[in-house]
Amino acid sequence: MKIVAIFVVISLQVISLYGQKSDLEKKPDNLDSDDAKVKFEETKPTVYLEFERTGTGEPIRSSDVKDRIWLKMVNNTRWSIYVYKFVTRDKELGIFHSVEKIRANIATKIIPLGYIRMDVGWQILEIKPNQSVSFSVPRNHLAANLKIGINFKYKWEYGSNSDKVSYTEPRHTVFFSFSDLTRALEKKT
Repeated sequence: MKIVAIFVVISLQVISLYGQKSDLEKKPDNLDSDDAKVKFEETKPTVYLEFERTGTGEPIRSSDVKDRIWLKMVNNTRWSIYVYKFVTRDKELGIFHSVEKIRANIATKIIPLGYIRMDVGWQILEIKPNQSVSFSVPRNHLAANLKIGINFKYKWEYGSNSDKVSYTEPRHTVFFSFSDLTRALEKKT
C-alpha cells in the first residue's frame, strides 16, 4: 500500500511538470504593449544598411578607389548596438566591414579587403535605439557579385560589462550587396 501511495504521488508530480509551460513558452502578458515591441518600424529589419549617396573620398588602402558609397546603418531595435569604428584621413566615420562574394560559383576578378581592426586605430561605437550612423565604403567593395558585412553586437549581450566589448563574443552581421546598391541607384533616377 505504501509503494502504491508513493507511486501515485510521483505520477501526479510528473504529470503536473509536463502540463506546465516553461518560461520560454509562456507569452508575456504585455506582449502587445509598446514596451514589449522589439522594432520601431515593424516593416523594416531590426538592423539594416540603407543607401544614402555616392561621392568621392581619400582611399584608405592603395587598392581602394576614390569613388565611394555612403550608407546608413540603422538600429531599428529598442536596444543599443555596438560596432567597431575608425576615423578616415578625411575625418569621416568608417565602420569595419568584410567584403565577400555573393555567389561562390561566379568568377570575381579581385575581391578587395574590407577594413578590420588591425588596419587602423579603432574604437567602439554605440548606436542607440532608433538611431543611425552614416559612413562610406569604396565603390569597389560593392562591385558586381560582392557584398559588405558589418558585425555588430547588442548591448544586452554584455550585461553590466558593456564597456568591455569583446571581439571573441558571438556577433551578428548585417549585409549590403551589389544588388542592393543597384536597386537603390535605380530608385534615385
